Amino acid sequence: MNKSSKGFTLIELMIVIGIASLIAYRVSISSSGYFKKLAVDNSSSDLMVLTQLARANSMNTIEGKAWGVCLSLSRLYLFADSCNETGKRSSFAISNLTSISGLSTEIKFDKLTGNLNSSKSIVISSGSYSKTININNVGGIDLVIN
Repeated sequence: MNKSSKGFTLIELMIVIGIASLIAYRVSISSSGYFKKLAVDNSSSDLMVLTQLARANSMNTIEGKAWGVCLSLSRLYLFADSCNETGKRSSFAISNLTSISGLSTEIKFDKLTGNLNSSKSIVISSGSYSKTININNVGGIDLVIN
C-alpha cells in the first residue's frame, strides 16, 4: 500500500524551531547593545542641550539669575539659582540603562559671562560604551566618545 504523506515530520519541525531559536537569540544579543548605546547617546545629548541652555540663560540673565544643570533622582534638571523645587524649570529623564558620574554637584554658570568656577568632566556609560562630556572654565563643551 502506497501512502502519500502530507505535512512535515517531527525532525523537520525540530530543525526549523532550532534555527529560529538561534536567530532570535542572536538578534536579542545584538539589540541589547544597541539599546545601551542609544540610551547613552540620548542622555549625553540631553545633558549637552540643558548645559548649553543654562549657559545661554545665565549670559542673558534670564529672570536675573544664574542658571545651571543638576542630577536628581535619575532626572537632569535645568534650574535657576539653585537645584531645589522652586529653582527647577525643566527636566529630562535618564534611562535606567545608563549611569552618570562626575555630576554629583550642580553645574552653575556665572551671570553675564557664562563661566564656571572650575571645569567639569561628566561620564555617561552603559556597559562598555561611554561618552565623556568636558565643560571648561569658559563654558565650552567637548564630547569624547570612549
